[in-house]
Amino acid sequence: MSAGFSTSTILAHDITGTGDSIPEFGWMGVTHMVLGWDHLLFALGVVLLAGSPRRAAGMISLFALGHSVTLIAATLTETSVSPRRVDIIIALSVAFVGVVGVFARPRTPLHWRLFGAAVLGFGLVHGLGLSTRLQEAEVSSVSGILAFNVGIELGQLAVIGVCVLVGWGLRRVAPGKVAGPTAHRVGYAGLVVAGIVLAGLLVAERWTEAPDTASALTFIAQ
Repeated sequence: MSAGFSTSTILAHDITGTGDSIPEFGWMGVTHMVLGWDHLLFALGVVLLAGSPRRAAGMISLFALGHSVTLIAATLTETSVSPRRVDIIIALSVAFVGVVGVFARPRTPLHWRLFGAAVLGFGLVHGLGLSTRLQEAEVSSVSGILAFNVGIELGQLAVIGVCVLVGWGLRRVAPGKVAGPTAHRVGYAGLVVAGIVLAGLLVAERWTEAPDTASALTFIAQ
């Protein structure tokens, strides 16, 4: 990759700015989530797949629970993980939601419970990614971590709310084109492509930074 180019920067994984007060830490969380397109694509894909507002709320609650647990626990215990591995899994989680939407949309209560477990699991991984970036910003106080987490949730809800309102407006204008099965399949397929492309970019970025194949495989895991 050329100097100055970073897939992580494009995906807004890095936390920008500093915080000295609870409102500032909260705002850091809001801005980080609003600009974190991989996290948002996963959440929006889950909402699209859920269909009903009640089920969507339940699934997003599981996602929020998952990434809150690992964000808070990993940051407080200073548990570090490979940012590259986490980022790749997050990208693949976007593709996963798309694949489920295209080929295996849950139909029964059991299937929805299994999908909910997957959403919770991916939420735990997303939280590790958020914790890694928070630790890089050297935020270690309990109040700062909690405020950042609240900001993450508020940012997520704000973006989802805007997208739901936009979708509602589009359905009012062109109901058959926006809410039909074809439009949904296109949306799910887009998530598959986006997730695979994001994961590929992350791997390629590491690969080109390593001097040879053997070190590249090690470097990707770092």
